Amino acid sequence: MMTGIIIFICFLSAWVPVSFGQDEMYFSKTPKDVDVIEGKSVTLPCEVTPNNGISYYWELNGSKIDNTTRRYQRGSNLHFTRVDKEKDAGQFTCVAQDVHALSITSSEASLNIQWIGEASVQLQSPESASYITSGSEVILRCHLDATGDVHVEWFRNADRLTKTSRLEIKKKRLHIKSVNPSDNGIYRCIARNEAGIQHSVKNFALAVSGDQTALIQVVPNNQLVKKGGTAFFDCAYDKADGLEWYFKDVGPLESNTRITLYPNGSLQINNVQESDQGMYNCVGIKGDSTEVPQSYTAELKI
Repeated sequence: MMTGIIIFICFLSAWVPVSFGQDEMYFSKTPKDVDVIEGKSVTLPCEVTPNNGISYYWELNGSKIDNTTRRYQRGSNLHFTRVDKEKDAGQFTCVAQDVHALSITSSEASLNIQWIGEASVQLQSPESASYITSGSEVILRCHLDATGDVHVEWFRNADRLTKTSRLEIKKKRLHIKSVNPSDNGIYRCIARNEAGIQHSVKNFALAVSGDQTALIQVVPNNQLVKKGGTAFFDCAYDKADGLEWYFKDVGPLESNTRITLYPNGSLQINNVQESDQGMYNCVGIKGDSTEVPQSYTAELKI
């Protein structure tokens, strides 16, 4: 009888671990690296099996994550309403814990955040615009920080620039060889990558003096106004016999109930509407010149 009891106990001892082993937790859904655009939403998944009595929490670089309206735990998953390249940098892990306080941690996952920063046009060479004279070389750079490959397009006023014998475009740089007054105008750039598009917020006004052309003195600036508000563009030339304003190549503009053209060359637009958005072109005309009139643009946005 004693022998039978011993055999039965031994049988139980061998059987119990196998039964417990079948209930061990494992990740049926685990977070993985994911590409996402800054400001967009994304969710990192997490789930263990069996999942009865399991609690979850998330860590970033080893520190437990607190829920916020921007980033919070949704069930067992971690949800981001707006990805932030600085606050969401690092390694995320999911921790699952059972009722006995036994826990397992997932493999690490990170957000590969695609983003594009503000663009601006900078004079790279020469050191100062005061050194630019007819015949010199000018190099402009479209400056911005961004991830991945960035495609840049260059514009002079509203015209898209392409490579010529005097214009060299390489990545973010625009090289103008032997500049002359016909190159004058507002230079701006547009940058694109997987995260989106950026128009340069700071542009460069090239002003090369010449005997047969007017010379810009006051460059018109871009205007951002509310609908129904007033836009005011300043513009002035030296050695100009006339000054005209054009809107999307329509003009010259004349004063009316909403538009006022001042003797000093300034343009005022009252009660701005969506149809008023676009490029405004200030043209300086020298009467006895056969050269193309000088032109500088500014954009109106609501």
